[in-house]
Amino acid sequence: MVCMNFDNPQILNLSKFGSLDIGFLSVAEVENAIPFPIKRVYWVYQTPENQTRGDHANLINKQVIICLNGTVEVFIQDQSGKHYPYILNDASKGLYIPAKHWRKMIFSENSILLCICSEKFDDSDYIKDSDQFIH
Repeated sequence: MVCMNFDNPQILNLSKFGSLDIGFLSVAEVENAIPFPIKRVYWVYQTPENQTRGDHANLINKQVIICLNGTVEVFIQDQSGKHYPYILNDASKGLYIPAKHWRKMIFSENSILLCICSEKFDDSDYIKDSDQFIH
């Protein structure tokens, strides 16, 4: 497992191979980059420019999100009210989002966001009311 503190959101550097001449390949492996066993992967695409997505927290699920194309602005807040802003625009970087962290994302045109999850989808894992999350 990766030896880091995973209580807070943070950027993860993924392996990157290649060159400008031939292109690049990045790898997200459980033991070398992803700090949890992967149970679900999904991607968000064809989102209109400046559209907000997310606006929720998860009780158990942890995620690593990777912007594969375009730019995604990510605003994260923990339950104490501390804010963590990020701009994702490099496919060799992932953003780790711990459980119990509110997230809101704003997409640029043609953005593609890959989401790697520690848990399978469970609607009861979602906190969708920001007032309930902070209190």
